[in-house]
Amino acid sequence: TLVSSTFMNNDSGSSALEGDDDSDLDENELDTFRRAEVGRLFSMVDRDGSGLIDESEFSQLLENLGRKLPHEDIHEGFSRLDTDASGHIDFEEFYAWAYPKK
Repeated sequence: TLVSSTFMNNDSGSSALEGDDDSDLDENELDTFRRAEVGRLFSMVDRDGSGLIDESEFSQLLENLGRKLPHEDIHEGFSRLDTDASGHIDFEEFYAWAYPKK
C-alpha cells in the first residue's frame, strides 16, 4: 500500500530517512546523530507532547505529507510501526522504522 511504501524500507533496503551524509562518523557518533535527527522528527509528529504517537497524530503526519488515505491504510501503516501493539508508536519503534537493524 501507499503507507507501506511511505513508511517502510524501499526494495533496496535503504533507510526510511534517506540522504543523510554521515559517512565520516564512527558508530557511536552515527547513532547519536541519527537519534537526534529522528528525535526532532518524532517531536514534530507527537503534537500533544506525550512522548507517544497515536493514530490521530500519525494520520495528521500523512495528511501533512499530502497523503490522503483511507482509514484502513492509515491503520495498517500505524500497526506496522506499532510493533508492540500498544496503540501508540514510541520513540524506539519510530527509530527502528527510520533506521532498521541490518
